[in-house]
Amino acid sequence: MQAPNRCVDTMQWRELERAIADKKTGSLTTWHATYIVWLTLAMLIISSQLFFIVLILAKRTLRMQLKNLLIVNICVVNLMMGGFIMPTVIHLILDSSEDECVLRMTVRVLNDYLQPALSVLTAISLVIDRFLFIMQKPITIKWLRIVVSVLLIIAPWVIGVLLALPLFFKSFEMGDPETGCVQEVNLWNIVCAHVLCFVLPSIALFVLATLSGLCSTNKKKVPAKELMYDCRDKPVSFKGESIKVVVFVCFMTIFPEVPYFVISLLRYTTTCDQPYCLDFFQGLKVSVWLRAAKALVFPFIWLWFTDIKAAIICRPTGAVDEDDDISDDQPTDMSQQDTMLLRYR
Repeated sequence: MQAPNRCVDTMQWRELERAIADKKTGSLTTWHATYIVWLTLAMLIISSQLFFIVLILAKRTLRMQLKNLLIVNICVVNLMMGGFIMPTVIHLILDSSEDECVLRMTVRVLNDYLQPALSVLTAISLVIDRFLFIMQKPITIKWLRIVVSVLLIIAPWVIGVLLALPLFFKSFEMGDPETGCVQEVNLWNIVCAHVLCFVLPSIALFVLATLSGLCSTNKKKVPAKELMYDCRDKPVSFKGESIKVVVFVCFMTIFPEVPYFVISLLRYTTTCDQPYCLDFFQGLKVSVWLRAAKALVFPFIWLWFTDIKAAIICRPTGAVDEDDDISDDQPTDMSQQDTMLLRYR
């Protein structure tokens, strides 16, 4: 009889692949439409995320603002999904052999733990930056501003790796490749990994986003309209658009992950073979596609920022040179500049 804290891996390795293929039984090695749709979705994610990464890093007026570097951070996390996880799953689907245990474990740790944790943690960094901006609490000391900026960029990756990897490798044991690479898992470590990597960071993200919204209602509104912004001017950010971005980033970071998180825990903690039991396969299929599709929504969220949208649609002549020193120490007629601006000169 098994120890109470250990159980067989009820989410078999190939069930994730079968959910994408929409094929509960039978061979997976035959190409069909869902594979093409999945790879098309992956290419759209790659191209959209790379577009914003290149746009921000190529324009000095954009990359000198911390919020834009934090957006690059989120884009890199989404690239992890579209550039590695999604194509690799197709490779594992078409590879009928069961001997690629290391690759399957890599996909599992990235898909189930590290990528969701990084997604939430990078969103928290962006919300913290926007919260300081909404509260109009700039960090005036240059070295402290740089330290805080570096921490907001790097901390999500350090924390995500420290949370996900040790718990994952303590939870799973290598088994016979013919049984799907994993023989048994530590149930409590699995639950702990899901809670630490997704639940607790999501609660923190929700609280910060709520505080940002509540604090914004207590601030005196700026009478000038955002339509007054001229793309030939220095890039600015408006409180209204920052609040919208905070709300939608919070929603799109948490909501699409919830179904997959719930189904994963249910499959590890419940066993039911009766006809009336929940069909986890159908739920897994929907949740997998929902998680993948969410990465395509974020590029539209970034278009709410006036400076990013202007950088795409505006080509000014004879205006502010991009090589001029950009400062947000002084407020504009419409809004204060970003409070966390990075300046190296």
